[in-house]
Amino acid sequence: MVVVSVSRYLYTRLAQLGVRSLHGVPGDFNIASLDELAKSGLKWVGNCNELNAGYAADGYARVKKIGALASTYGVGELSSINAIAGSYAENVPVVQIVGQPSRKVLQSGRLFHHSLGDSSTGVFADMHRRVTAAQTTLDDPLTATREIDRVLKACIDSKKPVYIGKKVEIVSKANTANERSYPRRRGTPSNLFLVYEILRKLHNAERPVLLVDAGARQHGLVDIVQQLMIQMNIPTVTTPMGKSIVNESLPNFHGVYDGADSGITEMVRSADLVISIGAIRSDLNTFGFMAIIDPAVEISLDHNSVVLETIKHEIPTKAVLENLIRELKDTELRFPSLPPLRPTKNTLAPEVFPEELRRSFPSTSITHEYLWPRISSWLKPKDIILNSSGTSNVGICETKFPPESLGISQVLWSSIGYTLAAAQGAALAAEELGGGRRVVVFEGDGAFQMTAQEISTMLKLKLKPIIFVLNNEGYTIERWINGPSESYNDVGDWNYAGLPHMFGAGNDALKTYKVETRAQLESLLADSSFGDAPCLQLVELRMPKEDAPLGVKRLIEQIVTKKAPVH
Repeated sequence: MVVVSVSRYLYTRLAQLGVRSLHGVPGDFNIASLDELAKSGLKWVGNCNELNAGYAADGYARVKKIGALASTYGVGELSSINAIAGSYAENVPVVQIVGQPSRKVLQSGRLFHHSLGDSSTGVFADMHRRVTAAQTTLDDPLTATREIDRVLKACIDSKKPVYIGKKVEIVSKANTANERSYPRRRGTPSNLFLVYEILRKLHNAERPVLLVDAGARQHGLVDIVQQLMIQMNIPTVTTPMGKSIVNESLPNFHGVYDGADSGITEMVRSADLVISIGAIRSDLNTFGFMAIIDPAVEISLDHNSVVLETIKHEIPTKAVLENLIRELKDTELRFPSLPPLRPTKNTLAPEVFPEELRRSFPSTSITHEYLWPRISSWLKPKDIILNSSGTSNVGICETKFPPESLGISQVLWSSIGYTLAAAQGAALAAEELGGGRRVVVFEGDGAFQMTAQEISTMLKLKLKPIIFVLNNEGYTIERWINGPSESYNDVGDWNYAGLPHMFGAGNDALKTYKVETRAQLESLLADSSFGDAPCLQLVELRMPKEDAPLGVKRLIEQIVTKKAPVH
C-alpha cells in the first residue's frame, strides 16, 4: 500500500492505460495538479486552445486507444465540449479532466470568474452529461480512487468520453491506493447457436458479401475482421468510415460501397447474404442513405449484439466472431466466381456541373478526378491518413490505402477544423509507439483556417506530419449546397506555405511547397526527400474552385433535396 495524491493516482491510472501525453490548456483551477504529471510518467502537451486540445486527444485516442485532456472550469471545458461531443458520437475514448473551484467558493454565493454570474454551480458538468458515458466530481479523498476507477472503466468499456471534475482543494490530498495494473475487461463466451446459423447461411449463399464499417475499429475488432476477410474469402467492401480497417491489397477487396451506379453497388444489392460488421448508418456514411442493405439478407454484428433474420441477440460480438473463425478453419466455402467489376468514374466532368459552376478545367489542373487515385501509389504501408469533412471525405474513397494503414476521418460528427488538430494528436501517439509511421493530412483551406494554430504545437513537439492544404478558394462543398458565387462561401486567401514560419519554425524544422499543376505535383511525389523528410511539411495544392467529386453531387441530391429512399 502506498500513499499518493488524488492527482497522481489519476495520472498514474491514465499511464497504466497507455496515455503518455496529456493535452490541454493550463488554468488557475487545474494548474496545480499539473505538477504531478512527471511523477506519474506523463508529459504535458499544451495546445493553443481547448477545442484544439479536444480534437488532438481524439486523434491521439484513435491511434493509442485512449486519450486525455485537461482544462479549467467553465470557459475551458465549454471550449472543448464540441470536440468531446464528436468523440461521443464516433465512439472514441477520451478522458476530460476539469479543474473546478473549491466547494467553499461554490457554496459562498459570491460571484467568481469563469462563472455565469449567478448562483449555478454544477451547470457545466451537467452540460457534459449528454456527451459523456460517465461523470464524477472528485471532492472527497476517501472516495476519489474508487470514483476514478469507475469512470475510467466506463471509458474503456463504452469506447466513449468521460468527465472527471477535480475540486482545487483535493488536488494534493493524499489517499491510500494499491499499486496494481488497471483491470481489463474480460471477454465472455458466445452463443454457438448464432455461430452455426451464420455458417449455415454462408454455406447456402451463392453471392455473399462482407461489409465492414467503423464500428469494427471503435470496438477493437480490426484484427478479427482481417482474419475473417481472409478466412471467408468472399467479396469485401467498406463504407467511407470503414476505410483502412481491412487490407485493401487483398484480391477480395472491392472498394467503398457508396450506392452509386457501379459494379460494387450491383454486387452488394444482388447479394443473397450480407454480413455487416460495425454498421454506422448515418447520412454521410451511406451517401444519403443510398448505400443501404436489405434487412432480409443481412446479418448485422455490432459491439454487443447480433441481428439475424431481423431478431436482435444481445451478446458480445467479439466472442461470436472468434468462434466463427475457429469453425471456418474446419470447413470449406465454395462460391461461384464473380464477373470482374466494371470500372467506375467518381468525379464530376465539367459538363454535369450546375449551370452556375459549369466551366472547363485545363488538363494541367489538379482536379479531384486526378488527385485521389494518384495518391494511392504514393502512400506507404502503415501510413496514418487523415482527411477532413467535405470534398476530401468523398474524394478519398477513390484512394487505395496500403496494408496496415490507418484512416482517420470524422464522417459522422463532421466538425470542420477537426482534422489538423487531430493530426497533432495522431502524430504524437505514433511517435510514442516507436515512430516509423508517416502521418499524412488532407484538409481544405476553409477547415485549415479554423485550427491552423496547431501547427505551432506540432513544431514545438518536433512532429513530422505531411500536410496537404487543398486550396480551392473556400467551402466548395457548401457552394454545391447553396450560393455558388456568394461571399459566405469564401475564405481569406492565406499564404499557406509561409504560415509555419510565422509560428517560429526554423528552416530545419519544416519544408513548404506551393503546387499549382499536375506536373509540379508529380515531381514532388517522385522526390524521395519529400516522402521521407525528417520534419514537418506543408503542401499548398491549388485546385479549381468549382471542382468536386461525383459523390458530392449525389450527396446533395439525396440529403439536401431530401430524395433519400425510405426503407
